[in-house]
Amino acid sequence: MSHAIIQQFIGKNKDNLPQDEIALLRYRLEYLTESELNGVITLSLRQPFKAMLFCIFFRYLGIHRFYIGQVGLGFLHLFCNVLIIAVLILYTLVLQFSWKSWGLVAIILPAWLLIWFVMDIFTIWNDTKLANLDKINEHVLSIYSHSRGVY
Repeated sequence: MSHAIIQQFIGKNKDNLPQDEIALLRYRLEYLTESELNGVITLSLRQPFKAMLFCIFFRYLGIHRFYIGQVGLGFLHLFCNVLIIAVLILYTLVLQFSWKSWGLVAIILPAWLLIWFVMDIFTIWNDTKLANLDKINEHVLSIYSHSRGVY
């Protein structure tokens, strides 16, 4: 019975987990009882497609990182992007938008934002899957430690 539950869980979430880790995850889940498996099944996993949409449309707010549970990186995105935009605005107001005075500031800061955006686009999909795997592994580890008497 538990083997069927594991198959159903893996089948339902195969797109939300790293493909190369599914066999090891299946192995870990086979040692759980049926009631312990029910706890794993009820975990809410994040969808890589939603994370990608958040990255494309709300990247400057760091929402895609908050969504997958990387709160520190989400705050770093938010802080850096607000800081860069504030510098651009203040630089524009102080120098009254003179293209000659902008120099490297007008090139470097937007280029940094673009590079960071491209890196996020390429990494958010896999980062979401890894965050889901970490969530399952942490839950399984807590079950092992509590039910097996290891603290």
